[in-house]
Amino acid sequence: MPRLPECLLRLLRGAPSQRACTLLIISFTFMFFVSVMIYWHIAGEPSGQGEFPNLPADVPCPRWVPPKLISRDPSLGNIFFVETSGQTNLTFLFMCSVESAARAHPEARVAVLMKGLSGRNTSLPQHLESSLLGCFPNVHLLPLDLEALFRDTPLEAWYATRRESQEPYIVPVLSDASRITLLWKFGGIYLDTDFIVLRNLQNLTNSLGAQSSDLLNGAFLAFERHHEFLALCMRDFVAHYNGWVWGHQGPQLLTRVFKSWCSVRSLGDSQGCRGSERARESERERERARQGQRKRGETPKQALHCQCRARGRAGTRVVRS
Repeated sequence: MPRLPECLLRLLRGAPSQRACTLLIISFTFMFFVSVMIYWHIAGEPSGQGEFPNLPADVPCPRWVPPKLISRDPSLGNIFFVETSGQTNLTFLFMCSVESAARAHPEARVAVLMKGLSGRNTSLPQHLESSLLGCFPNVHLLPLDLEALFRDTPLEAWYATRRESQEPYIVPVLSDASRITLLWKFGGIYLDTDFIVLRNLQNLTNSLGAQSSDLLNGAFLAFERHHEFLALCMRDFVAHYNGWVWGHQGPQLLTRVFKSWCSVRSLGDSQGCRGSERARESERERERARQGQRKRGETPKQALHCQCRARGRAGTRVVRS
């Protein structure tokens, strides 16, 4: 049987105060090593909660009946999702957002553009190739080549001289730039990756969402190709660029341009002008949404960021962003 070190035996045989001090030191040392082991165990686990690196290779596709097709403008046949952080492992919420858009728009081309697939890395992780998104033929996972996207636009020179390492919000800034450029070049609908689409959105043309009574939001955008409003947004993006202020290139930019476009000082003075509209919900719709949240046990914030609705009849348009 191994013996304790001689110095430790002397301390244990000493006065009661010495023994108590020795036991305290031993206990502290033991707890320190246990804490270090627990920390490294936790730190070694995958950090992306909601990712699925171990998704089975064969995922059965659900059976579903596509909704009845509606007549639409061909330029609105694109639905875009953008991932500008460089990640290639999509979260479950991201996947649900894309799936909901594909289900609600079976005739549209749902493009998921990922910066992490550009350059040398043009292959998808194995679990993405066989994921549930493969069940929808209208979903396309594509590389996001920002240099090519911004070419021949006002953002081309800005992107060539950017300093990503010095800006704290470069990922959302690139996302803001990508969405307005995509819709200007190709037309269609842009959605943030935390939207769950409940109904077809293609009756919303040249529209954008309202975050509050005095601030617009680019989480939902629907525009025809080469719309002048988007061209003004790209010019303002460069002319008043400030990557150090959160939202300056996103909601604040859209709000600035919309006020100038409509010649108003407050968003309350105009719901739309010159072929562009801001979609907002009525008080009746808000109360109906709150009742649904309470029944499902959701918090208002969860429902706010994960729901997008559009009513087909005239005069009712709802977008939550």
